[in-house]
Amino acid sequence: MPESPQPLTTPATPTGVLELLEAAVQRGLLDDAESLASGLERAGWRRDTQGGWWTYEHDPAWTVGSSVDPAGFSAFATGPDEVVAAAADEVASHLSGGGVDGLVGVDLDDLGARLWQAGAVSVELYFSPAKTVELPHKSIEVQCVLQLAASRLDAPSDWQPPDHERSRRVVREGSALRRWYLAAQEDLPDDVVQALALDEDPAVVAALEVSARQRGQWRERVAGGDEDA
Repeated sequence: MPESPQPLTTPATPTGVLELLEAAVQRGLLDDAESLASGLERAGWRRDTQGGWWTYEHDPAWTVGSSVDPAGFSAFATGPDEVVAAAADEVASHLSGGGVDGLVGVDLDDLGARLWQAGAVSVELYFSPAKTVELPHKSIEVQCVLQLAASRLDAPSDWQPPDHERSRRVVREGSALRRWYLAAQEDLPDDVVQALALDEDPAVVAALEVSARQRGQWRERVAGGDEDA
């Protein structure tokens, strides 16, 4: 997630968030990368420097992280517990009250997230209050967060290993949009990183540069045996 998002100051759900949910359920937003990006832009979202991330033009407290193959998105908001909790309740009331035609509520998942489904689309709402996480030698303050996600029901539910050949195909044949998404991945082979660094689209190069740190951290974890290459 891009650093230092602005804190949420009102529980009202932005129109641009609700439009994404409606488009996901009714207008094929999650069909592919191009449908996702065009739908985000129509709803008032603009691309961040970091690949896959978008900021809402009318309320920068909201951000969207998105992915492709398969397409999906998560809208995030952080801020004071009472404001974010009220925002989560407002979203839940809107969805449970028929605010998006076709969505039907289902049971909570194992993490306590509220779930809705419509056709081939699943919508998940998760709220986590601020908390302190104790680690062996330090404490970490974790901020309150709301996550509202929409995904395809046919999307893999478990971790998928890196597909370096697919990454190479995207570099050779993919659109600038897909290369922008690719540049945010941390598990890229050296030849793909080198090709993206020379990309003709400045947005792709910028996305690669801003993700350099997390890519280096991933390689350290692989070298230490904490990740599968």
